[in-house]
Amino acid sequence: MWGVENFIGERSELSALLAYFPQHQWGIIPALCALLALRQKRYRLAALNGAALLFWAWALMGLKWHPLNSSRTGSTLRVVTYNVALREGWANKLSQEIRQQNPDIICLQEAVQTYPLENAGEHNVGAAIRRHFPGWHMRTAGDTSILSRFPIRSSRSHALRLTRRTLDVTLETPHGPLRVLSTHISTAFGGQAKYSGLFGQLLEIVPNAQKAAQARLDQIKPLDRALDADSKTPL
Repeated sequence: MWGVENFIGERSELSALLAYFPQHQWGIIPALCALLALRQKRYRLAALNGAALLFWAWALMGLKWHPLNSSRTGSTLRVVTYNVALREGWANKLSQEIRQQNPDIICLQEAVQTYPLENAGEHNVGAAIRRHFPGWHMRTAGDTSILSRFPIRSSRSHALRLTRRTLDVTLETPHGPLRVLSTHISTAFGGQAKYSGLFGQLLEIVPNAQKAAQARLDQIKPLDRALDADSKTPL
């Protein structure tokens, strides 16, 4: 699975399906084998399966250790991002978690239903979360929302594939204007052309990036011009 995700990614329907399939069950086999080996006092085999279990946790489940540093300097901004999967029922619990992180900016994907078109606008998770942050500012484009404790000076929407959009806002922070982009792009099947310009250079700089990430970067080619158009505002 790790090889499929890193070397094939979403360039075929089968590999994309495997990548999106829940990864939790792949940890059952090494866990059971480790327990069985311990019961039989085969410690080397138990250690081998333990290593496989750690690899599963790191490579497939994305386990990382990021101790939260609550100390912040005067120029630090904290940004959090969530794919909320149109679950309005998560709004209360997620708002509590977000508040504990003390962010300045919240980016949400799948915050509003956009498809099918007759149901567009339903399940507005962003609006439900905003009710827990009075005085905050919010903009929405497609199924993506940005909430900010700072005033939003301007906002733009960049059309991507199908109903997907990239929300591009400029905030008025105490340290000057700041651009924030939040995007939600589609699964990419088939070969993707390589482009010149900002994102083409990025792909060359990171030749070992995951294939899925490369295919997704190809989708946001329209942002190349948008980013180059305003190079003076920090991003």
